[in-house]
Amino acid sequence: MKPIAGLGLGGPVVRADASAAPTLLGAPAWGPNGLLRDLELRLGLPHVDESTSARVPRWAARAKALADVSAFYTRSLAIDEVGTATTLLEWRDALVEAGWDGGPIARGGERLDALARLERHEGEPPPGRAERLVRCERALASAPSRLYDALTWPPYRITPSAGASDWPKLAACVARSRLGAVERLPSAIALDGRAYDDDALGKAVHAFLAADVDGLTPEGRLDRARALIEGWGVMGVVRAESLVRAGDTLRTWIEQRWPGARWHREIAIEGTVASEHGERRVSGIIDLLLETDAGYVIVDHKTIPGSTPAAWRAKCGSFIAQLAAYAIVLESAGGKGVEACWVHLPVGGGMVEVVLGGEVSWSCQRDDEAGSPPLATGGEGYGPSTSILQRSRQ
Repeated sequence: MKPIAGLGLGGPVVRADASAAPTLLGAPAWGPNGLLRDLELRLGLPHVDESTSARVPRWAARAKALADVSAFYTRSLAIDEVGTATTLLEWRDALVEAGWDGGPIARGGERLDALARLERHEGEPPPGRAERLVRCERALASAPSRLYDALTWPPYRITPSAGASDWPKLAACVARSRLGAVERLPSAIALDGRAYDDDALGKAVHAFLAADVDGLTPEGRLDRARALIEGWGVMGVVRAESLVRAGDTLRTWIEQRWPGARWHREIAIEGTVASEHGERRVSGIIDLLLETDAGYVIVDHKTIPGSTPAAWRAKCGSFIAQLAAYAIVLESAGGKGVEACWVHLPVGGGMVEVVLGGEVSWSCQRDDEAGSPPLATGGEGYGPSTSILQRSRQ
């Protein structure tokens, strides 16, 4: 057995090696849970794991029975019993998975001391994945033979929108980036006043903007909009005509700035980057990538509410890391650079520019360049009309 295991894996995987045999025997791809299940199977361990819905109430009851008035969580527990117990249990499990034995640690601080008191109260804690991992670790120490011929750990994936925490060089770029111009569009998607599911609305709008391609008849565009509105359950929240108008508005805005640009909708992007923990995979979907003779323009759709530039600015700062990650990985492929990044707000009716820059050495490479030196070293801050990496190469 030569399994592949890693965060984000599970089930079939696409292999980069085109010459690999079409049938793979004894080479499964597992995420953490899949690997844990197979270890238990081969070590003869029972699968003892209570559901979260069962463990949280037990942990809440444990904390209430302990009645530790000096604990940091006491007031929170009195206000939100389930939420507090959920967080405490998540912290406890993370500590156990990291090797904590449940006892106090010298100079660990009052929070860790309080968690240790809760851990020791009333017998064994409700079993979860952390307990399963500990049992496997102990059994492996005395296993008579190796369980696998080899175990491969590919780099785990970084989500672009939350990549700064795992990718320090991205964090440095984000720290030196800013929001630029804010422009109001002539129209916005009209919503009725009743409550709606934010996620469903966002998916419906994204799906229409992805499917609103050239060559459709006016009625064909409306049919697509109606089908997506119904499919995502937002009937009565948004009208098909409003989605079509948003598509027209975006198209006009882009044509005025980058006439003749080639549109690439919902295009996947993936690359390998260096981090303090080794190589990591970065992947994502660019909502709209415009290709001009001069370079690329990244447009990200966000259906956040708010109709004022102040509200847009307050929210769009949180999207800088996502757009910066896309730009870095995109430029690492070579060729054209990224000329501009914009956040499209079809519900609010605005466009917000993201100006990327930073004194940072980029280390992002294609799969076929593994082991190559960093592509470039960044210079001072720069604006959207200058390629992010090309500026640093000058």
